[in-house]
Amino acid sequence: MSIKKPNVSNLGSRKEAARVADTFQRPSDDQTKLTHRISTPLHRRFKLAVVAEGRTMGDVMEELIEEWTTKHGG
Repeated sequence: MSIKKPNVSNLGSRKEAARVADTFQRPSDDQTKLTHRISTPLHRRFKLAVVAEGRTMGDVMEELIEEWTTKHGG
């Protein structure tokens, strides 16, 4: 019995993969990634609100966390 190698030809070229990889944000040394699941309707409302303000979701989240931790002694 032999093990067949998967056909990877449909994954695209290495150049294409490198271009996609370049679009990912790279955190600086003083940043940590925070992941949390929220409801889809809340996410949509939040996204619409921050776009209307010309901001990013990340910027607003950081502002909200700063305010909350200041208020609660963090």
